[in-house]
Amino acid sequence: MKALRPPLFLTLTGAVVAIAITLPLLYLIIRSLGMDSRDLFALVSSFRHLSVLANSVVMAGMVAVFSTIIAIPLAFLTVLTDLPGRKFWLMTAILPLAVPSYVGSFTLLAAFAPKGSFLQILLAPLGLEELPSIYGLPGSVLAITLFAYPYVFISIRSGLQGIDPSLEEASRSLGYTRREHFMKVILPQLRPSLIAGSLLVALYSLRDFGTPSLMQFDTFTRVIFIQYTASFNRNSAAVLALMLVTLVLIILYIEFRVRSRATYYSRGSGSLRPIPLIKLGIWKWTAVGFCFLIATFSVFLPVGVTLFWLIRGLITDYSFPNLLPTILNSVGVALLAAIVTTVFSLPIAILAVRFPSKMTAVIERCSYIGFGVPGITIALSLVFLVQIICQ
Repeated sequence: MKALRPPLFLTLTGAVVAIAITLPLLYLIIRSLGMDSRDLFALVSSFRHLSVLANSVVMAGMVAVFSTIIAIPLAFLTVLTDLPGRKFWLMTAILPLAVPSYVGSFTLLAAFAPKGSFLQILLAPLGLEELPSIYGLPGSVLAITLFAYPYVFISIRSGLQGIDPSLEEASRSLGYTRREHFMKVILPQLRPSLIAGSLLVALYSLRDFGTPSLMQFDTFTRVIFIQYTASFNRNSAAVLALMLVTLVLIILYIEFRVRSRATYYSRGSGSLRPIPLIKLGIWKWTAVGFCFLIATFSVFLPVGVTLFWLIRGLITDYSFPNLLPTILNSVGVALLAAIVTTVFSLPIAILAVRFPSKMTAVIERCSYIGFGVPGITIALSLVFLVQIICQ
């Protein structure tokens, strides 16, 4: 049976979007070619930049692992159990996406920094003058995990809702316990969701600039920004950005190989039935405590600290210059970006799902590349290309 050929306009639109996404690579390559080969090798092989590479890989891996550890039980509790207040905990599990990671990082520092934080001031009467430092890798991983895990949560939750309930009946007939059913039946079915969500948070952590900067942790985005702003010669920054893009491509390749080797089963008619909820029994309030703990650090804490500083500013008559234009600009840019992103994402999504082929797979993966390229690199590449066109 021949594979369906996608409509020409879909293919052209998807190809144009993929080309537009990869345009920053052209800028990076042109800039990198401006370096002498010896200088290029010295830059790439220097201990500092190899350390930055290791930092970025370790941070991305840890964020992906810890995000998954948080997301799996949260998704399980909000989909498959009689958790009290399921809709409320579902909302709190998604809300961290509304908190910019650098704002979340700032609130964590305000609450738990070694000196001058809320916790340190609270414990000062007990003789504690300084808390353990959260700067560096631990703080970066904690902050990004708390505000990026919803990517994995949403993906896993969607996967759980799509699992055929008849699989549980089949596993019971084989004598599986609930634990064996989850480990041997549910988790393998969730592999695509786990891979997709983990990929997103890994790429998110690689391109995040605000959190590593506040936590004083050297990753590619922080070093690239410093190189761009502190030097007139931007060739070195372009080489570092290419190293980051290469790392993104390696992650995408690993994801492709893992997903292509896996075997999944289609949903049957039984999936149309409602999913039977698991009664938590004596574990009900333990589950609520877990949800409350995650919500405290990812939602209640950043909102509370932000409100505290807002109220303090209002009490001290602090003025907010140009506040309304700033709000309008933020809302306008967000709405425009959401509309444009949706319009350009639809052709790629339709091609990837309805017309799978090697070509559509390439187009789909090109869409991930932009997620791993720092924003400053994309902005400079667009300016550079516009200058070339105008000339």
